[in-house]
Formats: sequence, C-alpha cells, structure tokens
Amino acid sequence: QFADFIIEMNNGAITQSLMAAPKEEKQSLPIIKNKLFRKKSKIPLDFLLSHTVHKMKQKKWRTCISYAMTSLGLIGIGLAFSLSSTIGSNIKKAYQDLIDENALMVKLKDNVFSVNGQYAANFYEVGAIAEQYSLYVEDVGVTYYCNFESFFVDNNALAIVKDLSYRVLSGFSARHINEFTWLEDINTTIYPEPVDSLLDDEIILGLDIATLRDLCFELQIERTVSSLTSYLTSHELYVYFDLANEDWTYSDQQILRVMAFTLENNITLYHSNHLWNEYMFEERMRFPTSDVISQVDKSPWVMKKIYYLKTLDQRDELLNLLIENKATDEFIFEIANEEYYPWLYYQRPMSERNRVLVFQNTIAHIPHWHIPYFMNNDHNLSVPIKGNQGGYLIFPETLMIGFAKTIYFSKDQFLLEEIIDQQTTRDCSFIFQEQLPPSVLSGNYATSLQGGVQYRLIGQQQIYGRTPQLNSEVVVSSAFFDYLNINELPATIYIATPKNEILTEEGRLIHDFVLVPLTVTGIIRANKNFIYQYENWTTLFFQCEVGVSSFSLQTDVLAFPLKNPNKIKESLTAFQKGFPQYDAINPLLDINESVDTVCHYLSIALIIFSSISTLIAIILLTMCNYLYALEGKKEIALARCLGVNKKESRKFLFVNSLVQCFVSFVLASLELVIISAVANYEVSQTFSLGFSYVFNPFCLVPMLLLALVIAVISSGLISSRINKINPIDAMNS
Repeated sequence: QFADFIIEMNNGAITQSLMAAPKEEKQSLPIIKNKLFRKKSKIPLDFLLSHTVHKMKQKKWRTCISYAMTSLGLIGIGLAFSLSSTIGSNIKKAYQDLIDENALMVKLKDNVFSVNGQYAANFYEVGAIAEQYSLYVEDVGVTYYCNFESFFVDNNALAIVKDLSYRVLSGFSARHINEFTWLEDINTTIYPEPVDSLLDDEIILGLDIATLRDLCFELQIERTVSSLTSYLTSHELYVYFDLANEDWTYSDQQILRVMAFTLENNITLYHSNHLWNEYMFEERMRFPTSDVISQVDKSPWVMKKIYYLKTLDQRDELLNLLIENKATDEFIFEIANEEYYPWLYYQRPMSERNRVLVFQNTIAHIPHWHIPYFMNNDHNLSVPIKGNQGGYLIFPETLMIGFAKTIYFSKDQFLLEEIIDQQTTRDCSFIFQEQLPPSVLSGNYATSLQGGVQYRLIGQQQIYGRTPQLNSEVVVSSAFFDYLNINELPATIYIATPKNEILTEEGRLIHDFVLVPLTVTGIIRANKNFIYQYENWTTLFFQCEVGVSSFSLQTDVLAFPLKNPNKIKESLTAFQKGFPQYDAINPLLDINESVDTVCHYLSIALIIFSSISTLIAIILLTMCNYLYALEGKKEIALARCLGVNKKESRKFLFVNSLVQCFVSFVLASLELVIISAVANYEVSQTFSLGFSYVFNPFCLVPMLLLALVIAVISSGLISSRINKINPIDAMNS
C-alpha cells in the first residue's frame, strides 16, 4: 500500500504491472515523516514511545529493577526537601499548642538560690497583717510544731483531783493544749451554762460520750449529762496535766479548773484566750522556743513556734489578696494541715481549715507585684500564666508544661476512686504509662504533648455559660466537655490528684490522693482538652482545694502571651534591658531551631542516600540503555537506511531513558505522598494533633530535575554507541 508501482514477475518475465491509484488523504511512513524539518528526516515521537514501551514489556524484570533504583534516588531527594516543610512544621505545631508560638517566658536566673529552712514570722508581723485585713481575720493564734508524744515520753496524761487520789482521764494529753479550740468556735450546748470568758487557769472540756462516762465514773456520780452538770454546779472540779521526761529530768503538773463541758465527737479543750497554749507552755512550763522550724536545736526541749491567722469565712479571698500585696510578699501563708494539727484537722475538709500559718518567705520566686511593672514596661505583654513546682509546672527550655502531679478528670466519682486504688502505689518506671477508662482525662507536664489536659487563662474568648467565681469553678473547652459526656451547665465533675508523693527505697512512689469536686460553669470552643481559670488559680486551687503546701507553690516562671506576635524580638530586648535580674526567653525559637537542625541533618543524610541511589540508578540505566542499543540496532539501522541521520537516531536512546525516568518520577511522587502522609499521621498521633495533611508540591521540582539529569547522563554515556552502528552490518547480522 506504500508502493507507487507493483510488478509481478515469473521466471524473469513480467506477468503483471499495477499502478497504485493516488489517495486523497495524506499518508506517511510510520518511521519517516513526509515533511522535512530543516531539510532533515524526523522520527515521529509516537513511534519512539510505542517502540520504547514495546521493549519495556519484553524486558519486564530489567525495567522493574531500573524503576525501583531510580525511584529510590528520587524519593530520597524528595523527602529531603519535604521534611522541613511538612513533618518539621507538624512537630513545631505540637509545641505551639502547648503555649503560644510567640510567648515570652520569664524565669529566675540560674544563680538565684533559696535560703534553706523554714522561718516563722514573729507576733508583731503577723499582728500587723491581721490588723490590715481585719475584715478577713478574726485574730492571731499560735501553734507549736513539736512531737508532744516524744516530749513527754514518760508521762503525758490529764488527771482529776478528787480525794487526794490520782485518777487519769483517758484520751487527753499535752497535745490538746496545743490544739485547743477557741471559745468562739463552740457550736454545741455548754453545760451547765454558757461562758463568755475564762481565766488562764480555767478551761472548758469537750467530751465524747465515752470520756463523759469515764469522768462520771471517776467522780462517782451517775454517768449522764445531767448528773455531771449538777456536779459542776455544786462542786469545783480540778484537773491537772501530769507531764514527765526522765531523760531531761523533767516533770510537771499543771492544775486547771473545769468551768464547763460540751458534748463533741472528739475530745478537745476550749479557751477564750487565743494565745492560751503560749501561756501554758512558755509562762507556766517555761519551755524555750525557736522560730527556725527546720533547725535541729542542741537542746531537744526547744519548741518550734509558729503564729497563725484565724480567718473568717473568706479565707480564699484573703489568700488571693495576700498574694497580690507587695507588703506581704515577704511571707508565705500556709493553710494548716494534719502535719501541724494531727488531731484537730484529722480528715477535716480543706474548706473548714481556717488557720493560716505565717512564715518568712526565703524561697527564690517572682513576686506578683512585679507583674504590673513587666506589663507597663512593654504593653505588648498580656496577663501571664504562673508556673510553680507544686501546681502547674513550666520548664521553658524543654517546653514541658503541665500539671506538676498527674490530675485525673471525670464526672464519675466511682471511676476516679478505682484509679486512686490503682495509682496509690506505683513503680517509678511506669508512672506515666497508663490506660485510662473511657470518659476519664488526665493531665501532667510529661504527657501534655500526648493530649493531656492543659490550663489556659480566661481572656477574650467567647464563653458559653458564665465565668468562674470560686477556685472550685472552671470553664472547659468544647473538646473536654464532649469527651467527659457532660450534658448541662453548670455541671459537677471530679478530679483526683496527689497532694503529696513519697519515694520509697525500693523505687516505688506512694501517692496521697485527694478527690475534689469541680463545677463547670462555661464552655469555650476549642479542639484541645483545656480548662480555663484566672491568673492565680495555679496557686490558689492547689493550696485551698487540694492541700498542696504553699512552699512548693511559689511562682518561678511566667509565660506572657503577646498581643502583637510580630514584635517578639522587641519584647525580648525590652524585657532584658528593663529587668536584667530575670531571664527572658522565647523557648519556641530554640525548639524551632532544634527541629530545623535535626531536619537539616536528616535532609543531608537523605541527600547522601539519594546520591548513592542516583549513582546506582545511572549505572543501571546506562546498562539498560547499552542493552537497548544492542537489542534495537536493527531498528536504528533501518531508520538510518530510510534517511535518518546519526543525531536523529539517538532519539531512540534518549526517549527510552526519558520514559523510564518519567515513570520512576511518577512512582517516586506517589511514594513521597504516601510516606509523607504516614509520617505526618505518626507525628500527629505522637503529639496528639488533629491529622491535617498538606502536601508541598514544590518538593517535586528537584525530583523532576534529578530524573532529567539521570536520563541525560545515562543516555549521553551510550549515545556514542549509536553513532558507531553500521546500517549494512546491523541489517545483515
């Protein structure tokens, strides 16, 4: 169909001659175009492509190996360029979720140290505070921080005086002198009649039923309230504390008159003198005292003396005012607990503990009254989050931010009680490894990146509900609200957290857990598990609700959000110039630099890997091209016979290389998308981020360029072989 004349011959004679009729449509040979390109024959591209594909199908294994090695080289260079823009940015985002990317953190300099020990404030200092806050303070009292059982080891009893005989009234000891209750706090009936005031050698006994019967038995009267009432009306009853310590060659008897009694659940002593225990131990018993609480004195009979403020109903509000007052910053205000009052405060709720001990503040800290100066110096600073060692912990250099001790949240109190049973004693090596039941959340500085509950300040966010008014009230994020299956507002949830932790010699950690109710008053829309409160909450909640010692709640780090993040460098400079006694840092700058450095070195490693793979790919593709030239020399020779020059015939080789490199590029691109997606997913799971994958197409550009380089180099190395093909020899071979 391509000939102009068809001649048929038989034994040298022409038998038939045919002339092809011309066709109207334009026909061309599949190899040589009818038209000329710069007066040279041109091989059509579709033929070259079909020829290349045909050869690839014939040599499948060779082609697959070449594809695999070439795609490895391309994927390496692609990952090197995509690492910092995708995976690196996700890691940075994880830390940004902990605290604002442009937050300015302020901490004490490393050369600032605390003074060791605890020192109690004196009477005049505590009295001045009581006078200044008279609306919140009833009066000043005193307590003695001593082991009374070892003080009076040989005799420590309360006896009655009757008929010159010694009759012990069981249950009472010298500790009851120290833990006496103020007369104003009596909330039961006083028998035989109310008493307004007492002399220093007079007392009121608070008796339980068993002790009442014992007293009546010793008095040889009927064991009833009315008979004891009648006895006190008609007789004088004297008791005395019989105290002795033979090692000190000490013994003493202090006689007191019983003026009245009350019925109580636990035995106690009442007196109208708010410093009655001071009168007893110092004026009558003549014990020496010291205000250095942590010091071990040479004389074992020295008593440690601490003054306290007895608060009215607004204890938490008073503590908040004391934190913010510059004049009281030199003191630490500790809510008394079982350590100071083993009997009086045994199992008593935190809300009923109204004695606030006053110590000298010898702990290095950032005073609250400095914060207004910080913010006036730079109006770009917003209200900061306060970090401390016992409540909300902030390590600026490592960005480990969160609750100092693990805190569990649930609306099911029973679930938290089960967790307390499981977590009370744990091996230290597994302290952060736990499987929580559904509808339970936890927060800890070591697990904040894994989706732990975090604390945020209430600012300009829109709140659905109302703002919290008490330390036991919080606003939560919508994610927190949904996870705990809270259905209404306000709602009561519970938290469980240890107020104390003790490490045993066996490496086990014993937790002293408390269970505290919280009221959720509002919701702020956020996809992370947050609780929101005001500035001093990280101190007051753990002190007033949990019972953490205020010695571990002194602010040592501040995290300032910035109003204009673009001025972070100016804010850093202004703070460092204005307050050189503090370190001001932006931790995310260091974190980002570290991530960038790691990604940089990883990119270098991937580029080296890519270079090795590329070199191997060039060698393999060169070998494939060499074999392709040998196997296709007849096709190339035929093209030369049909008028194609040497330069044009080299297209066989270049097209073959380009097709292979293009297919490898497509495969590598798909692999890059999949690997990047998996890597981003793993990063998101590790740091508890919402999975959102955005592929950066610019990383495909170096892959495409490298594919072209591989094709050109591998083709160029074999192109001289094409030039040496002799068409006649190739056709005859």
